[in-house]
Amino acid sequence: KLDAYFADSGKQIVSKNKLKSEVESYSKENGLFKLTDAAKQYIVAVELIRKSLVSLIKEKRIRGLFTQKKEFITEEELSNRIKSVTRVYRTMKLRELALKIGITELRVEETLASLISRGAIYGFIDMNRREFVADRQQPTTMGPTTIPVSSSATIPGTSGTTTVEVLREYDFVGE
Repeated sequence: KLDAYFADSGKQIVSKNKLKSEVESYSKENGLFKLTDAAKQYIVAVELIRKSLVSLIKEKRIRGLFTQKKEFITEEELSNRIKSVTRVYRTMKLRELALKIGITELRVEETLASLISRGAIYGFIDMNRREFVADRQQPTTMGPTTIPVSSSATIPGTSGTTTVEVLREYDFVGE
């Protein structure tokens, strides 16, 4: 009848829901943290922290992933880290970036492609050399970019009315 775990070497009991809500707030507050640090804070086993995080991800209350360094990183923090690294290095191998952050090369590639398509960073992924190549100028603001359209763009067959052609942003990236 009680859905809970033992904490503090059996001296305390913490309910699953309470632990999940505490882990959720901890992950939102920290962005990137070692699972052992969270376990020490809440005086529970590391596996219970991992279980709570997996449950929160399944319930779509948080978004993130486990790194190879036994850490958890939220997607927002991952994006911020990749953006900061790509602004410093003009070209960088995807493998090096993956090792720096502690995630897989595929995940780096996916996140970079997402950031490029949203206009959060400017550049492209050279798939032959497996590296990110930054454009000279990087965006200073967050969010999607807008592409200006000339005022003379019209739909063929109409009588001079001005229209705007809508294109997907990733058409310009190449994917």
